Amino acid sequence: MKKYKLFLSGILWCIVFGMMVLGCPNDPKEEKDTWSAVTSLEQLNGSWKGSYSETRPLSEYLELSEDEAALYGDMKVTESMEMTLTINAGAETYAVSSQETFAFSGGNINTAWVTLKAMFEQLEGITFNDSKHSATMTINTPALPLEDEQITGMLNSGLQINQNGKKIKGPLNSEEEDSPEIIMTKQ
Repeated sequence: MKKYKLFLSGILWCIVFGMMVLGCPNDPKEEKDTWSAVTSLEQLNGSWKGSYSETRPLSEYLELSEDEAALYGDMKVTESMEMTLTINAGAETYAVSSQETFAFSGGNINTAWVTLKAMFEQLEGITFNDSKHSATMTINTPALPLEDEQITGMLNSGLQINQNGKKIKGPLNSEEEDSPEIIMTKQ
């Protein structure tokens, strides 16, 4: 009986010790990002990957008048994008590859899909998924030279870099007033 109690006591201690070890966080905590302005093209050298997704009312997205909006009802569009940006600071070039999908839902989608599809058919590199009412555009731009004005524009666009140079963030489209922010990670 004494051996049995000793055995149970040993198991109990193993369980308690095991729970203490397993319960302790052993992964280093990711430090909070501290952002500062990008001040040189060299800070952006390399490949950066990021994604973005946003759902908005179609009337807002297409900037429709009240009469036009009534035709579409309460339709929404979800725009999602995955992008890779490669900058060669020494050669002053950039390359972009991206895939952007527009998925439409709600309202009069079954009636309006033909019209919406016609709007997108003019764009190059676009494919449609009629069952999901979506359009996907793929863009692959080879390395192109960065002009001085483009470099200046990038440096003055509000683009920021984190403390260890592994992330950049800035407006998705600096020309649009309410442009969403995108964070890209260095590859």
